Amino acid sequence: MSDSRERAEMQALDWQMRLHQSPRNPLLRLRHRHWLAAHPLHKESWDAVHAMWQLTGELQPATRRHWPGRGLRTRPLAMASAACVMLAVFVTWLALPSHTPGEALSSADGSRIWSIAETRLERHIDADRRQVILHKGAAFFEVAPDSSRPFTVTASGIEVRVVGTAFAVELQDNRVQVAVEHGRVRVGSGGSHWQELGPGQMLTVDPQHLQEARPADIIGPIAPWRDNLLVARNETIDSLVTKVAAAHTGFVWLRDSTLGQQRVTGLYDLNQPEQALASMVRPHGGQVRHVWPNLLLIDTKKH
Repeated sequence: MSDSRERAEMQALDWQMRLHQSPRNPLLRLRHRHWLAAHPLHKESWDAVHAMWQLTGELQPATRRHWPGRGLRTRPLAMASAACVMLAVFVTWLALPSHTPGEALSSADGSRIWSIAETRLERHIDADRRQVILHKGAAFFEVAPDSSRPFTVTASGIEVRVVGTAFAVELQDNRVQVAVEHGRVRVGSGGSHWQELGPGQMLTVDPQHLQEARPADIIGPIAPWRDNLLVARNETIDSLVTKVAAAHTGFVWLRDSTLGQQRVTGLYDLNQPEQALASMVRPHGGQVRHVWPNLLLIDTKKH
């Protein structure tokens, strides 16, 4: 990026902040129009910054101490960081929803369900049936015994049947993973091949290859997100950042797409999302920085 373009982008961000703080100031708006007309790069930079600002939902501007009402002065370090965030092209944008870990959803039959923040499921529990349909995400089920009403969980055409047990089901990219903590479950699809899993066993399967799937011993905790922990086994940083999103309220930019494709293995505490992200990216030369109070930037360190 040329010095003149970078200077124009930083000035555009400065103007966006000032106009956001004083939208009805006629003198400020007049000076802004003069600045836009002074050079073609000004208009181009302003359009890019303003579009990205609208995408972020107009995050709170910095304090007046950092963005004074007089003059048009830029602070190179702070402005460069902010400009990089606002104008980055190869960026993964994540709006991070709030989530309270450890809360269970209780059913009338006495069963309990824990789920991660982005999970979507349907419950149909009445006098005749106990059925859950998992459309997205992951859930852990602690099923109250009732031999007259077996408990079933369906995900992407795969069905899990139990009477009374504790197990987890995760749906990701049309693949279903079932892990049993205690008791026994049967996993199958319609009238096709069914498999039985016992305590400490798991099965990962997709509907087209159910017969080829074989149970495996579980390594590590089952549904660790119940304790707000994230277990990564050779996963991309990009996919893990999405999972960390559920534990943090704010915004995150994963700016470096190459960094996002690096793979990591580890156990991360989601009670400390910023530290968890830093632990993921640091071995690959990445860093996590605050550029606004509720905005984190993940990029590669410059040497």
